[in-house]
Amino acid sequence: MNNEKIKDLFAIKYNLKNMELYYTRSSFAGNTLSEPRSKKDKEAGVLSKTTKTHVHNWLIENLFEKKKEISSKHIEKGNTCEDESIELYSEFLEGVVYDKNEKHFRNEFIQGTPDIIDYENKLVIDIKTSWDMFTFPYFDTQIENKLYYWQLQCYMHLLDFKKAKLVYCLVNTPTSLINREIKYQSIIKGIDITPELSEEIKNNLTFDNLDIKDRIKEFEIEREDITLIYNRVGQIRNYIKSLGYEQEISK
Repeated sequence: MNNEKIKDLFAIKYNLKNMELYYTRSSFAGNTLSEPRSKKDKEAGVLSKTTKTHVHNWLIENLFEKKKEISSKHIEKGNTCEDESIELYSEFLEGVVYDKNEKHFRNEFIQGTPDIIDYENKLVIDIKTSWDMFTFPYFDTQIENKLYYWQLQCYMHLLDFKKAKLVYCLVNTPTSLINREIKYQSIIKGIDITPELSEEIKNNLTFDNLDIKDRIKEFEIEREDITLIYNRVGQIRNYIKSLGYEQEISK
């Protein structure tokens, strides 16, 4: 769908109007670096399909006051167990007690809410709660998920810190999610729920039997330049303007 068709679609029911200036979320920043498939589009500075889809969703959220929901068992556990993961990490460090950060940060291009801010050591920490041992990066030696890497880069720039940590935690899965997983596995395997199946899944999703050093995985990185992300935000703002929307800096 080209820009004119998109503009006409929104203009059918809504007058083109001013809206808040676009700032990319730190969690999405890595996606903005995706490039279009064709060399021609890349050289012309055309946004990738991934980035355009994100922008279209952002426009819909702002125009219609709706929010796109993204959910999975992994996300649900991460959200539910975040505080428990922070407590586990504090226990792992011995003598350090971290609390969840609630403060939101924004500069001219990016925004985000880091999980933990260690002001004393000028360190920002992002916590990831793994679903099970098989999604826990036990043997990894570097951050494999580049979205997480760029998320931390953005946090460091927002806070003017030079160090960041990505920390994976293995905490027990809530009973409600374990019971849901038992039902799901029985359905996809076409078998009845048995004590053996229930015990197997419970064992896979709880980790009290493990040493704490096997339940924490840390990756430390240093700050690097993110001009590419800033430039891409500028491109996104120009794309939004090409659709007929003037953006204003919110106060």
